[in-house]
Amino acid sequence: MLQATNPKDHVYGLMGILPIPLIPDYSEATSVAVVYRDYVCAWLRDWKSGLCGNVEEHYFLLYSGSYLGQADLNLPSWVPNFPALSKHRQAVHDGNRQFGELITDGSADYFVFPPDTEMSSIIDMSLFVSGLDIGPITSSENYGDDMSRVSVSTTKYIRRFISEIPVYADGSHSLQMVFRLFCRKSHGMGQPLNADGLIKALGFLETLLGLDPDGSTI
Repeated sequence: MLQATNPKDHVYGLMGILPIPLIPDYSEATSVAVVYRDYVCAWLRDWKSGLCGNVEEHYFLLYSGSYLGQADLNLPSWVPNFPALSKHRQAVHDGNRQFGELITDGSADYFVFPPDTEMSSIIDMSLFVSGLDIGPITSSENYGDDMSRVSVSTTKYIRRFISEIPVYADGSHSLQMVFRLFCRKSHGMGQPLNADGLIKALGFLETLLGLDPDGSTI
C-alpha cells in the first residue's frame, strides 16, 4: 500500500484492514482530495460507533499538514498525506524521526470538555473540531527521562500550576497528572506505577522541591 503509484490506493488499500465503508472510484470526476475527505468522514463515523479500537479520533492529523508537500494533489491540510508519507518514509526513518512523534501522546483529555461538546464533523472540504486555544508555544526543552534537565522556569510554572489547581478535572491530584504527563511513555494515564515508576516519581518531587543530591535547595 505504501508503494502505491495511484494516490487513491493509499486509502483504498486500507479497506481490507479497517472498517471503512468506501466504494473505490478511480474516475477523474472524483478527485484525490474528495477520496481522502470521504475516508476521514468514514473514519469519524466508525470511531463514534466504537469500531476503531484504541486509535485516537484525530490520529490522521499526525500525518497531515502542508509541510509534507504534494501540492499537486490539492489535499485539504487536515487529511492524512499518505502519498507524501510514502515518498519520505525512508528519509524519515534514516533520520530516526517519525511523522507526528512530537504530539502522538498529546491528545486532550475528554474530561476538560463539557458533556454536550459537539463531536467532530466535516462540511464540504472543511473539518470542524472542538478544542482548546492554548496560545502560541514560545519555548521548548528536553527535560530528560529522569527529569534532570527541567529548567528553573518550568519548575516554577509547575509549582504555581499545582498550587492554583490542586485537583485535575477528573478528580485526580494535579501533581500526579503532571508527573504522568512528563513520563507519559512509560507511566502515562491509567498505567500502574512499578518500582521504576516510584523512583521516577520521587525524582520528580525532588526536582519540584529544588533539591540537589547533596540536600541543598535552589
